Amino acid sequence: MTSVDDALLAVDSVSQNFGGVQAVRDCSFVVRSGHVTGLIGPNGAGKSTLMEIIAGGLRPTRGRVVLRGEDITGKLRSTVGRMGLVRTFQTARVFPRLPLMENLLIGRQVQRGESLARAWLPPLWRAQEDELRARAEELLEEVGLSHRRDALGGELSGGQMKLLEIARALMANPTLLLLDEPIAGVNPRLVDTVVAVIERLRGRGIEVLLVEHNLSFVGRVCSDVIVMAEGTVLAQGDLDTVRADRRVIDAYLGSA
Repeated sequence: MTSVDDALLAVDSVSQNFGGVQAVRDCSFVVRSGHVTGLIGPNGAGKSTLMEIIAGGLRPTRGRVVLRGEDITGKLRSTVGRMGLVRTFQTARVFPRLPLMENLLIGRQVQRGESLARAWLPPLWRAQEDELRARAEELLEEVGLSHRRDALGGELSGGQMKLLEIARALMANPTLLLLDEPIAGVNPRLVDTVVAVIERLRGRGIEVLLVEHNLSFVGRVCSDVIVMAEGTVLAQGDLDTVRADRRVIDAYLGSA
């Protein structure tokens, strides 16, 4: 059993209260290196709240989040991002009036030209800017959007916006990528593109934790699955194992 301090990511006895409502209750699980991990459960199970806690958007009422042995509980999202943990959202957040290239460049948090002192010394930042633009071009190609490179973010379909957001997250060079419902509202033709992107990430050593309702998709990409219901974790294991768990059948699969 992987310990909290040895895991890539560990959620340790995390709870989150909103007034009198307990959205997350004493949740514990680990995300192991070498796996694409799925977080599943019915609506209202607390999955997105937990993702927000992990990514630094919320400080939990109790418990802690540990990334590669370091406690990141309550750290700012920007700080967590610089440590290698980046997330996307259930509803893709793109800049609708910016071209795709600019949408991607915003995803790189620290750029040399943004420093006032270094802005007066172009050789210090122009080379990096060229590298970042080359990287953005590669990512647009990887997610199948190179043919729309001159389009504005708001001109994309919902599925294309999801792909753009994944590409922007990858601009930050994450070691762990959190994907919140990456195929929600995505055209079936683009689902294969999302699957291919996730498979390539695994091949490059970028770990993925994703929230998803589509169990067929989860079965295609996830080797480890965590099941939540009513704010707590019910089971963790491969999809066949959790499907056979009576608590999961009663709380989730049986009501699907």
